[in-house]
Amino acid sequence: MNNKGFTLVELLAVLVILSLLITVAVPSVNKIMLNINENMYCEKVTNIENAARLYAEDYYMDQSSIDEKVIEGSIPLSILIEKSYLSKDEETCTLGSDNNPCILDPRDDTGMDNLTFRVYTKNRRIYASVNFDKSMCD
Repeated sequence: MNNKGFTLVELLAVLVILSLLITVAVPSVNKIMLNINENMYCEKVTNIENAARLYAEDYYMDQSSIDEKVIEGSIPLSILIEKSYLSKDEETCTLGSDNNPCILDPRDDTGMDNLTFRVYTKNRRIYASVNFDKSMCD
């Protein structure tokens, strides 16, 4: 008799090996995705800070001679979008809306519209920085 096929033991062995591979691979992929999203967040905040710096240079440069002073402490990011220093993540968004934000956090797709930035001078130069938790991006 010519029996072609796999035995039950062979099939179970393949299933056990596949399940072990999946058990190892899924957490690794999740960790990689988390790291990618955190890096994207840090890059997005860097881009926002660059746009805020350009805004500060255009609108506050006349105050750059003041040494070591906060000029504006809390400017909303919506100003950067309205003045075209920053582009929206989604065109059909509503500025400042929690339901339909314009700037999305890549880690969890929540809105970043409520972030603010500050403009300050230091060493007779003008700077801008976004008010957020910088510990993750160091």
